[in-house]
Amino acid sequence: MVYSLTHSLAMKKVGDRLKELLHAHPNYGERGQSKLSRDTGVPQPTISRILRGGSVPEMETLAALAIPFGVTCEWLLTERGPKFVAELYAPQPHDRTAEPPRPLPPHVQKLISEIKRASEVGVSEEVFAAVTTLLRSIPTQENSVDDGDLPHLQP
Repeated sequence: MVYSLTHSLAMKKVGDRLKELLHAHPNYGERGQSKLSRDTGVPQPTISRILRGGSVPEMETLAALAIPFGVTCEWLLTERGPKFVAELYAPQPHDRTAEPPRPLPPHVQKLISEIKRASEVGVSEEVFAAVTTLLRSIPTQENSVDDGDLPHLQP
């Protein structure tokens, strides 16, 4: 009995969410069941039962109904997860405040201070270009942990 009560409440919510989508969409509105049926291939009586909370939509039906609104099946069924499919593909901003910046290893700090000092005394751009080329030519081990030592050289 608990299952059917929970199940009934969940299905009512699917119907409520679908009704909300129908009413808000400019192509459907309050009387959009017939058009939604034509657009999705889901029979209008099935849509009506879902809206009333009297039908359990199969996954295929749920997917067909989610597509015209651009919502995810998970959201339509459970109201969890991203609502819109576009949210799944939107770049997520990296929250830099969550992780404090790691201090640079001592050898990198020393290299930076030497480069600054060389720049202040007027070392030419050609020297900097040569050092850059040299640094890029040193093979490093990609999966090594940065332990502060010099780059790991391959034999």
